Amino acid sequence: MYEALIEGVDRLITTLCDLESTQATDVVEVGRHITIEFDDGGQEEYLLLDTQGGVDLGDYQTLSVVSPVGKAVIGARIGQTVKIELPNAEILIKIVSLK
Repeated sequence: MYEALIEGVDRLITTLCDLESTQATDVVEVGRHITIEFDDGGQEEYLLLDTQGGVDLGDYQTLSVVSPVGKAVIGARIGQTVKIELPNAEILIKIVSLK
């Protein structure tokens, strides 16, 4: 049971280490820690991943680029506001910071 989880974390660490050296400083890309502000004023911090999202890592959660939020933020820059189209709503989020 834990072996598969450990393998997944090992793959994630390898991927993140590979990405670290090629990241632009102000663009949302896979492997970045992003802080976003929702239109209600609340802020959340996420680790943006390719296809594995929705995992709670304590201080922040993972977010997949195939999710509606992930699709909306990929390629955005710090300070940019993006629109997220949901089936029953439309929300705006702002990219507050990247790590």
